Amino acid sequence: MREVPRGPQARMRRPPPKPTQSTAGPMVFLLVVAILVVGAFVVVRPMVADATVGFVAQHDTLLKQDFVRALIADRVASDVDVALDVRGETKPFVIARGETAGSIGQHLQDQGIVRSALSFEYVLYDEQKEDALQSGTYQVSSAISPRCCRWRFRP
Repeated sequence: MREVPRGPQARMRRPPPKPTQSTAGPMVFLLVVAILVVGAFVVVRPMVADATVGFVAQHDTLLKQDFVRALIADRVASDVDVALDVRGETKPFVIARGETAGSIGQHLQDQGIVRSALSFEYVLYDEQKEDALQSGTYQVSSAISPRCCRWRFRP
């Protein structure tokens, strides 16, 4: 049989071993955080940009704000100086009295004159000419860009 220690020896226990600390834990944590941040930037940023463009398309007066125009500039920059159809025919276009820049842009898009109503509105607000369009009947073509189209409607 085994002898059981008695007395002061029985009360003395060995201290538990100290846990060894590794530097890999914090490094792994930082790596995971960095991956999440980059992933959020890559995935969330385009979604926010799309939502912003969609919202601005519905509420064109937001284009009066410089920072809003800066947010959507990348999305509309390619359409501002490009004609929809270089062989487009000239046709009459009517601007009714009291029409807003947004409604004019939408009519231009619906009639196949510009690729994007938002690009036309962007040009107007960027040049601060959103209120300078005159009512009347104009001859326009899809062979002109939204920037040039804006000049057709000048006073």
